[in-house]
Amino acid sequence: LRLNLALKKAIAWCTERKADAVLVLPADIPLVSSRDIDGMIELGSKEPSVILSPSLDGGMSALFLNPPNVIHPSFETGCFFENVEAAIKKDLNLRFYSSRGLALNAGSEENLQRLLQTANKTSVKLVFQQVVGGRQTSNK
Repeated sequence: LRLNLALKKAIAWCTERKADAVLVLPADIPLVSSRDIDGMIELGSKEPSVILSPSLDGGMSALFLNPPNVIHPSFETGCFFENVEAAIKKDLNLRFYSSRGLALNAGSEENLQRLLQTANKTSVKLVFQQVVGGRQTSNK
């Protein structure tokens, strides 16, 4: 609920300052890359759009809105389909961007285990390895 209120305020701030679009990236997606960011922006920059990126746990990991106030987005449980419905109701360009870098969030123990099993050398992974007792994982 607090995240949605913060998101509403941030979008209002962007709208007041005449932003063309807004990209929402929660802090718990440690594998996100510039390629993912560029991909989402490219999908939605040409016309009024809602671009959603699903997470592995059935939620939403990222959101691109062009213009920023094109819908009133939600980041609560079940939010992915709420945002799909909001875009459909307004007959907007609705697209989906899927990548492992965006799909894997650090919001659950299961996802943290998945992160430890991925082939990456991010500082986030190194920290998680230390937290779980320095357990070594193989990089594939």
